[in-house]
Amino acid sequence: MSIRRDEDGLTMMELIVAMVVSGLFLGFLAVLFANGVQAQAQATERDLATGRAGVVSNSILTSVRDASGFVIVSGNRALIAEVVDSTGASSCRAWLVLAPGDAEYRRNVGDAPYRTGDLIYKESASTILLSDRTGWSPLIERGSAAGDGVVGSMRVRSGTNADGTPRFVNVDADGDGRADAFGRSGSTLTVGLDVTLGDATVAVTNGVTMQAQSSGTDTTTCW
Repeated sequence: MSIRRDEDGLTMMELIVAMVVSGLFLGFLAVLFANGVQAQAQATERDLATGRAGVVSNSILTSVRDASGFVIVSGNRALIAEVVDSTGASSCRAWLVLAPGDAEYRRNVGDAPYRTGDLIYKESASTILLSDRTGWSPLIERGSAAGDGVVGSMRVRSGTNADGTPRFVNVDADGDGRADAFGRSGSTLTVGLDVTLGDATVAVTNGVTMQAQSSGTDTTTCW
C-alpha cells in the first residue's frame, strides 16, 4: 500500500478542477463588475437627462409665466414669447426643437450647425424670425448615441388598453407625423418633451399660464 505525502503535490485532475473553479469564480467577478459599471453608467445618464430636463422646464416655464404673449410655430416645435421684466419692458425669447430636414441653425456665421435632437434658444430685443438662423444658443445638445436628444412627446389619453391600463396617443396637430412639443389653450402653454441620453429618457410634461402685461408704451414685437 502506498502512502501519499503532502510534498507529492497536486494530481493532474486536482489541478484541472482547481483551474475550472478559479475560472468560474473570476468569470463571476467579471460579470459582477460589468453589471456594476453598466448600472453606474445608466444612473449617470439618468441624472444627466434629469438635469437637462430641469434646465428646459425652468427656462420655458419661468419665461412664459412672465410673458404677455406667445406663439407656437414650425410644426409645434418652436415657441416664441414676449417676456416682461419688473419695469414693464419686454424682450423676446424663442425655443426650437430641431428635427430632420430643418435648416442649419448656429450661434455665429462659420460655426458648425446644430444637429437634429438639439434644443436651441434665442433671446433678442426685437422680432425673432426662424428664417434668421444665426444667434441661437444650445439649451440642450444631443449626446453621441443615435437615440439621444430632445423630441416632442405631447400625448393625450385615448381610451383603455385590453389589459385595463390607460392608452395614450401622440398629439400631432399639424399632421407632420411627429408628436408636438408645444400646445396652447387660451393663455396656457402645455409642454411635452422627451429628453434622452443613452438608455435614460426623462419626460418634460408641464403647463404654465402667462401672467404679465406689457406697459402701454412698450412697442416690442416678437413675431
